[in-house]
Amino acid sequence: MFPPDSGYDIVIISPQKAHVMPPTDRESKSRLLFLLGVPMLLFAGFALWGIRERAGQNTSPNWLESPVRVSADRADALAKQREAFAIRKQMATLGKKREWQSAASLVSDDFLRRNDFRNLDFLRAEAWFRAGDERGAIALYRSLQLDNSLPPHEADLLLGKIGEYHAYTTNALRVADAARISTMDANNLAWRTTLMPQLAKSADLEKATTLSEYAVSMARKYRNEDSLANNTNTLGAVYFRAGRGREAVRVLMESEQLRSDPFNAAFLALAYRDLGDSKAATLWRDRLQTYLNNTYATRDGQANRHLLLLFWRETQESASVKGN
Repeated sequence: MFPPDSGYDIVIISPQKAHVMPPTDRESKSRLLFLLGVPMLLFAGFALWGIRERAGQNTSPNWLESPVRVSADRADALAKQREAFAIRKQMATLGKKREWQSAASLVSDDFLRRNDFRNLDFLRAEAWFRAGDERGAIALYRSLQLDNSLPPHEADLLLGKIGEYHAYTTNALRVADAARISTMDANNLAWRTTLMPQLAKSADLEKATTLSEYAVSMARKYRNEDSLANNTNTLGAVYFRAGRGREAVRVLMESEQLRSDPFNAAFLALAYRDLGDSKAATLWRDRLQTYLNNTYATRDGQANRHLLLLFWRETQESASVKGN
């Protein structure tokens, strides 16, 4: 037995055994429990705070749109954006139904004067264009004049004005060095010639054919399927403009097998028309129209859409199939 003032406590485990716990062990245990307890209390506090916050949000009728302090100008801008989004959504629905005049009527001149929504301006112009309204081409032209990324005079083609674009394109062809030009530049330059049916009898089309064939050969050499799909589309279009319809169909179908593309549909419709195959021409023309309808006023199918509309108009103007 230890005397009462020895500084040791005796803990009885059983009648037979006893364990002596020094005071220092008891202090360490208390300190350890304190250190563990503080983080747990903090964690519990944060958890309770989070639960209360979420509960408070969910009790709101529409917590995603809970009032936030914004300036009057900001609130007005947000309201206009919501209105523009609703209009675009309605236009997309009408486009799928081919109700083009109804789609165009959703965007008034007054609304465009009060708001700088160029996309709605373009959508109204396209709706007029698809409806055969003469205002469509003019409105598309004006809308595209604001796009500095387009090649010079390309927008003129929508108005049927080919003079300046023709001069610009033929000059670029004449100065192009076929031995030094890059594959991409060769393809892009050849593509320019496909935008105008009037170039079909031009000697410049021969050089465009050479450049396009070179671009395709390089894509085959390096086994770049994406470039091959793009370059065969261009070559097929060039062949069509050159009056080589069967070769155009062959190359365009190769491009389509690599990657379905509405530009293939446009030139296949035109090529089959010239070959006298009315069934195939109608099939591809309808496929092009369906694509344009389904992507109208959406985020898809907007790249180079003005050119697709240009070719669509050509398929409509030439809807009567030659031969059979």
